[in-house]
Amino acid sequence: MLDSIRIAIVGSFTGPETKHSDDLLTGAQQAIKDINARGGVEGKMLDGWKYDDAGEPQTALKKADRLVTDHARFVIGHTASALTLTASEYYEDMRSRISTERDPLISTGQAWSPLE
Repeated sequence: MLDSIRIAIVGSFTGPETKHSDDLLTGAQQAIKDINARGGVEGKMLDGWKYDDAGEPQTALKKADRLVTDHARFVIGHTASALTLTASEYYEDMRSRISTERDPLISTGQAWSPLE
């Protein structure tokens, strides 16, 4: 989708955490649909892309690198703490390009623009 905000939805869609990841994907897709139905964010539509970390820390790190290459602006996921911890260090390094649900501006509700 051109001129959209790419959202990475990262979970263990194969491996031991598939149920949690499927629920995460369903919720994220519905939220994206609802936001887009109201005109998107600052006039831009959201575009959700699914990434499978397979429940493995090394794969989670590879997917983190891939979503940066794919120009994702935000990350929803991971579904296991070990995977989140592994990938979060990479996301912290890329903070200027990627925000996650761990971002303090998002979690505290402070004003922010997703396009800055």
